[in-house]
Amino acid sequence: MKKFINLVLTVGGVTAALFGGTFVMDQLTAVHADTADATTVSATTDDTTAPATDDSAAQASDDTAQPAEPAKPATPKVDTKKYYIKPKAATMVLAKGATEYHDTAFADKVKKLAKGTQISITGVEYSKSGTPRFKLSNGDYVTTAKASWRAKLVKNVTNYYTVKPATKVKVKKNTKLYKDTAFKNKKKSVKKNTTLKVKGIAWSKGGTPRLKVTGGYISAKKSISKKPAKAVKANYKASTLQTRFIKKYANDVYSVTKKYGLYGSVQMAQAGLESAWGTSGLTKKGHNFFGVKGTYKGKSVTMRTAEYTASGRLYYTNAKFRKYPNAKASFTDNAKKLKDGPGFSKTYYAGTWRSNAKTYKKAAHALVGRYATDPHYDDKLLSLISKYNLHSLLD
Repeated sequence: MKKFINLVLTVGGVTAALFGGTFVMDQLTAVHADTADATTVSATTDDTTAPATDDSAAQASDDTAQPAEPAKPATPKVDTKKYYIKPKAATMVLAKGATEYHDTAFADKVKKLAKGTQISITGVEYSKSGTPRFKLSNGDYVTTAKASWRAKLVKNVTNYYTVKPATKVKVKKNTKLYKDTAFKNKKKSVKKNTTLKVKGIAWSKGGTPRLKVTGGYISAKKSISKKPAKAVKANYKASTLQTRFIKKYANDVYSVTKKYGLYGSVQMAQAGLESAWGTSGLTKKGHNFFGVKGTYKGKSVTMRTAEYTASGRLYYTNAKFRKYPNAKASFTDNAKKLKDGPGFSKTYYAGTWRSNAKTYKKAAHALVGRYATDPHYDDKLLSLISKYNLHSLLD
C-alpha cells in the first residue's frame, strides 16, 4: 500500500510593523493601521491504492485494554458563606475598597480600588492555597470575599453612577427629588437644567444606586444627570484659540469618555494636540480630530501626508482619512478604538481605561508605544492637561 502525504502551506501577507507614524502635513499627527493576515498549514493523507482489509485484522480486539483517563484535579473546598465561587454578574460593584493584583497569590499589587467601583469579571481562578479569586477582563485579580461586594444590584448597573460623578450635576430632564432611597416619599419636582450639589452615592435596599444631593435623593441613572457645562466655561477668563476649543467640545468629550470609561482630560488634550486646536485641514474638511485613516460609513477625505518607513526614512504620499459627520462622531470613534482594541487584542489599550489606570497620568503614559510612536506624546498631553486644568473640568 502506498501512502502519499501532501503538505499544503498557505501563507498570507504579514504586516511588517503594527504601527507606523503618519503625519498630515499641516497637522503632524500619528496615525495607525492595525492589520494582520493569517498563515495556515494543513496536511492531507491520500490512500488511493489501499486494498480492502479483513475486519478482524483491521480492528483492535474488544478485549484490548483502553488507557485510563487522567484524574481531574479536585475542586478546592471553599467556605461559600464567605466567598463567591462564581460571579453573580458580568459587572459587580465593590461595597468597600479593595486591591487589584496581577496574580492569584495576591503578591503583585496593581492598585487600590475605590468603594462603588464597577468591575468587569470574566470568571474565577484559585490560588495555590485554594482561595478563589475573581479574574478581571484585563487579566488581573481581586477578592471574591462576599463582604467586599454589593450583594444586591439593579439590572444594567453600568447605566448608573455608582461612584460620585462630580460635586455638581445638571438635570438633563424633568425628574423628582425624594426624601428616601426607596423613592416612596416625594419631596418635590426638579426641572430640566437644574443644577444640584452632589454629596455622594446612596443605595436602596433592592440594590439601586441613588445620587444623594442637597435636600434628598434623585435617580443615579446617567441619562438623568450630567456634569454641567457651565463649570467648564466659567473656568476661563481669557478667550484664546485653546479655551474656545475646550468650551466648544467639552460636553461631547465629557459624555463620550464617561460612556466608555476613559479620562476626558486625556481625550481633550489629544484632540487639541492632534488637530492643532481644530485648525488642521483634516479637522476642517472631515471633522477628523485624531488623524484616523480609512473611511467612516463610506466617507473619506484625501490628504497629502508625511510618513516614515520602519527604518525612519521620511516620504510623502496621498492617503484617505475618515470623514465624520460631526466632532462627537470623531470623539466616539477614538473612544471605541481604545476600548475595543486594534482587532488582534481587545485589551491592547487597556492601560488607558479608568478601570485600570488609577490616574489620568497613567492613562496618558499607557498611550506611548501603543497608540502613539512619539516617545514624548504623554508629556505633551500632560502639559496641556495641567495648563488648561482639564483634569478637574472633565474627569
